[in-house]
Amino acid sequence: MKRIILIGLFIFTAYSIKAQSSDPQNMKIETQKEAFYPGGDSLLFATLHNTIKYTEAAISNQIKTQIFVSFDVLENGTLAEINILNNPGYGIGESVKTALSGLKFTPSILADGSAIKSNLMLTIPIKTF
Repeated sequence: MKRIILIGLFIFTAYSIKAQSSDPQNMKIETQKEAFYPGGDSLLFATLHNTIKYTEAAISNQIKTQIFVSFDVLENGTLAEINILNNPGYGIGESVKTALSGLKFTPSILADGSAIKSNLMLTIPIKTF
């Protein structure tokens, strides 16, 4: 039994070391400027507040929460892979995705001046009343 556990531990350790050493996703990329919304966070949240359309169910249930969102800012500033990480229901997650999909960000910039895709995470306050 000990021999089986040791063999399993050895295989797991060997696999972990190989995965870390050959994974290009673990490379550190230094950016000169991170992606951001033109006009800053205040304008972003004001724009979202005015753009998000709440369902009657969300309004009648007086939802007050925060939504965590992850998305990619592409090289041209458009958003892709918008994921709601804690959807409260009542159609709010889809409304937030729709509102975000129409926005354009300034992409991350490398030291050489080239734009790259990056991932951002936001906490968006939601208040339906």
